[in-house]
Amino acid sequence: MFDKKRNTKNLRQRGRMQFFYHLPESKLPIRDVLNRHGQGIKTEPHIECSAENYWDRCCQTQSVAPLLDNNERYLFLVTNCQNPEFGKRYGSKLVVGYIDVQGSGVRRLWGGYFRYVFGETKLVGFNDAVLWTGSGKNALGYSHFARSQKIDQRRTRMILERLKDKDNILEACVAEIQKFDPEGKTCLKSHSRPCPLEDRCLRFHPSKDQRVRAGSSTKDSDCRPHCK
Repeated sequence: MFDKKRNTKNLRQRGRMQFFYHLPESKLPIRDVLNRHGQGIKTEPHIECSAENYWDRCCQTQSVAPLLDNNERYLFLVTNCQNPEFGKRYGSKLVVGYIDVQGSGVRRLWGGYFRYVFGETKLVGFNDAVLWTGSGKNALGYSHFARSQKIDQRRTRMILERLKDKDNILEACVAEIQKFDPEGKTCLKSHSRPCPLEDRCLRFHPSKDQRVRAGSSTKDSDCRPHCK
């Protein structure tokens, strides 16, 4: 069941943090689909559909519900880079992208209900990401240990400005998820469950470039690690 699509012009130009566990084997900012962190096979953020809190009640009370209830616009995707090839950025907490939330829906699970959000998604490589911690002009100054955070208007503008001209690697990241999850363990349809956002899912409706990437390792220069 869908809520009405949101008019983003009437929303507060601020957002919420959405933390996820990074798959260490990947050079791209994708969720841990192999349970390398011992926290289960991760389904969120469900970037295939540009959605969050889509499979289950992930962080509903910490991010999704407050964002919707307070008419906030952006869900900022944050992770710790776990690939050691990225030098100084290895282990750093980074804003690797965001969902510009344009709509929401309600799903039923185990007799209860939970809310999910979806919208236009942008993801960038670790070298282009925004530092979450630190006091420099290029850092947001938040705690490294934060798992939930309201992002104020000033920092929202800063993140958007920093990421504005960076390449969007969303499709490369979806292809990477498919490479590490070829059986579709994190796909609703593979579990014979209804998928309200199937028509916008990049697993089922990939672009030509994405189909090429799914068959080989990505070679995008912005995705290759290098030391800084």
